[in-house]
Amino acid sequence: MGYFCNEKLFDELVKTGSKSSHARQQLETKLINGIIKRKGNNTLSVVSYIPEIGNDWKQTRNGECYSGVSVKYLWCNKKKIISIITAIYQNLCYIKSWAQSENKKIVITYSVNPIHVIPALLLRKKCKYKIITLCSEISIFRRTENMSFASKISKKISKWLDNSFDGYILLSKYMNEVVNKKRKPYIIIEGIAQDDRIEKITKRDKITLLYAGGLTEDNGIRILLEGFVLLKRLDLELWICGEGPLECLVREYTEIHPNILFWGIQPNQKIREMEHQVSLLMAPRFSYNEFTKYSFPSKIIEYMSSGTPTVLTRLQGIPEEYFTYVYILENETAMGIKYLIEKILSDSDKERHRIGQTAKEFVLTKKNEKVQAEKIIKFIDENF
Repeated sequence: MGYFCNEKLFDELVKTGSKSSHARQQLETKLINGIIKRKGNNTLSVVSYIPEIGNDWKQTRNGECYSGVSVKYLWCNKKKIISIITAIYQNLCYIKSWAQSENKKIVITYSVNPIHVIPALLLRKKCKYKIITLCSEISIFRRTENMSFASKISKKISKWLDNSFDGYILLSKYMNEVVNKKRKPYIIIEGIAQDDRIEKITKRDKITLLYAGGLTEDNGIRILLEGFVLLKRLDLELWICGEGPLECLVREYTEIHPNILFWGIQPNQKIREMEHQVSLLMAPRFSYNEFTKYSFPSKIIEYMSSGTPTVLTRLQGIPEEYFTYVYILENETAMGIKYLIEKILSDSDKERHRIGQTAKEFVLTKKNEKVQAEKIIKFIDENF
């Protein structure tokens, strides 16, 4: 139970400003693919919350078949109470129908969307199933800029629901301290890697750095821009993709510095192609913020999967083993960015290629869809 949909619909949602999460879409897709590879498609059903987007999608698409798996869409406008009630009622009906099976039944929710979790909790005892949450974030640490009244109410409800599950799939060990007060069974997976299967893309001749993600202060966008400018290297380029509060700042830099390019929001496929095309992938999120303990940015595994060398900070939620395969930004300042890039560029092309390829081999071997799905299924079998 989550937010998954086909890529075409997802891109349409993003275009209409629905704030649909690229990270969430990718993680759910990889989880579903992994379960299919491990268990086949005849044991899995999917129900997804989809925000109304004001066109004919709602009338023409009530669901789809994805790799042989039935996916039901719950269209909902969270600003309208009647729409929320309707979605919850539809979900209740869906769960009742699904739960008629005599087989062992497990519900996996992506995070704590009340439209999914409330009906699932109401029917849990009657329909005799367990509920496990894939906890990708901690509700109390969600950013609150420009949140609607409905979003604030949803956040409060989500915080209460955090401790209502029978089991937890966590991305960071520290999450367990916050969401699992009742000490229910849990497993830590960090994330899921996927071989992009992108046709061979030639690297650009010009050394290019790429950042793709939220344009916020805590993601280090300001120091990335400032540090890149300090290099005074017109033979380098910095590409930035995403949206957020610092978009105006990014645009100001692009107007002054022609070797800084802003691409805005791009489809997932395009981002993955860019990750293969560039020379270095940047993830300069500040590590000193407390909330970094309670997350594992999905962009890290996506970056490493590309085979392009990656720059990370020592985020508290990232296990130490990952830092063996990346460049580490220890000095989280503009000057630190400058010095690290200079050091990386002093390495041979062969050494940078080695760093990127060993990272790719690590995540595609240890964190791939089938391996991570196997961990989750084993966790379920042993505890429920």
